[in-house]
Amino acid sequence: MAKKNNFLEKLDLQIDEEKISIIEFYLRENKETIDISAEISALINSYIDKLYVKKVPKSVRHFIDNKDKEVKSNENERNGSEDKGTAGNIELPDAQSVLDNGRGG
Repeated sequence: MAKKNNFLEKLDLQIDEEKISIIEFYLRENKETIDISAEISALINSYIDKLYVKKVPKSVRHFIDNKDKEVKSNENERNGSEDKGTAGNIELPDAQSVLDNGRGG
């Protein structure tokens, strides 16, 4: 779902490596572990989510959310019917037999 945009390729994070080293030092001192890259990624994603809610109209977000759910639902149905063989196919009676049964015959 997530396509890479041109601005992501140009994204230049100015990270103070000395501060990262100091953070890592104190984490080791306190016998703590933190995945700094995961923390930074989570913060960026959180900001993108907030910006998305702020800038994209609610009706558009609703449409996109429902479209994503529909695609996932269709994929699940296809995967489920493949696993079950022809269980997803329903055979309908022909029109004449429905008419005959309706007449009591």
